[in-house]
Amino acid sequence: MGHALDRFETQTLFRLDTGRAFDHVRPIFERVHAADADAGVHLSWPWLRSLLHDYPGRCRIYALSPTGRIRDARAFLPLRRDLHWSETRQEFVTRYAAMGMLNIADYTGFVCSDDAVIGAFAQALQAEPWARLSLRFEATGRRARSLAAGFDPAEVAVKWPGSHSSNGSIDNLLCPRIAVPKTPQDYVAQLSKKMRKKYRRAQRQADGMGAKMHLSAPHQQAAHLALILEQWSNFWNGKKPDESIRRLKARYHEHLIRAMQMGNLQLITLWAGDHFLGGTANLIDRELAILHSVAEGRDDTAGVDVGILLSVEMVTRAAQMRMAWVDLGHGDYDYKYRLGAQDRSVSYLTLRRRSRSRAMQFDPAMSPFAVKATREFIRAQDPDKARAAMAQLRRHALG
Repeated sequence: MGHALDRFETQTLFRLDTGRAFDHVRPIFERVHAADADAGVHLSWPWLRSLLHDYPGRCRIYALSPTGRIRDARAFLPLRRDLHWSETRQEFVTRYAAMGMLNIADYTGFVCSDDAVIGAFAQALQAEPWARLSLRFEATGRRARSLAAGFDPAEVAVKWPGSHSSNGSIDNLLCPRIAVPKTPQDYVAQLSKKMRKKYRRAQRQADGMGAKMHLSAPHQQAAHLALILEQWSNFWNGKKPDESIRRLKARYHEHLIRAMQMGNLQLITLWAGDHFLGGTANLIDRELAILHSVAEGRDDTAGVDVGILLSVEMVTRAAQMRMAWVDLGHGDYDYKYRLGAQDRSVSYLTLRRRSRSRAMQFDPAMSPFAVKATREFIRAQDPDKARAAMAQLRRHALG
């Protein structure tokens, strides 16, 4: 099922490095997930299992049990493993980050049925080989604080960095969300007078065009998602570098295809006859009753404010599904508050090992990635790095 590492007082830590190992503990994991009021779809078994499949060797899920038996596990921590070449030390080191950072994840962190065990995670993880551990977008804040407090400050440095974009003007640790009212009329009524006027004007324009909202059927989702992301990229042309648009579009596509494969994708589209005016792609979190707004694409030449119409329709659909919240994702953009959103904050924790011990900063399990990187040094005709890398690999091979 998993590999027991060692005992830490009364706790035992297990590693789950493969999809097969994770499959074996699925009932245990899902029991803990069901007992966790904060672990949503981005920390669900299907979501994490798909990451294990898509990124072999890059994932590690730690499990902590108070009995030494994994069936009694009370907390899981899904992490991404990265190989990093330290220019200072001229060696490979291992870095951990939240597993959701392999793809877009709005919320990351622990899956936990008992917060009291999180401090023990720190003691256990301190004995693991890594140079830096980062938990970005941890959903609760309190769990990140408990983890940070559990490390020996003489051995591990703790930082709480910010996360900003748009030249520092947008705080990505704020995640505005809309409380879903009972009816669409209740939602429109709570908007400002200016926004209500804007919506009603857009309604009249759409009616004049014969435009209609549609909920994409499963067999339509792949094609409609492509249309949404194409319109999304058209909007950003000239505003972002081409490579940045291409990369982010690919990440959105991967994220939303994952949701589609899980049966958790909702696409709302607006059409005037056969003309696609725009759409919004949303991720459904049924357990936490949250509809996550992920990506929107719209035709800004359509002669109608597609954005406000999609936003109201999204809240309407959320009400019909008995969702509690529409989550608008990271960033305190002004438009989110005009739609009636209120803030939710997430945390960003980074831990850096102070120890200079070589053995405690490189995980031998990452040796295959290190061998590949060493070959790249050779191909790049960088003999100094290649020699240093080979010496390090030789040391680990000899034990």
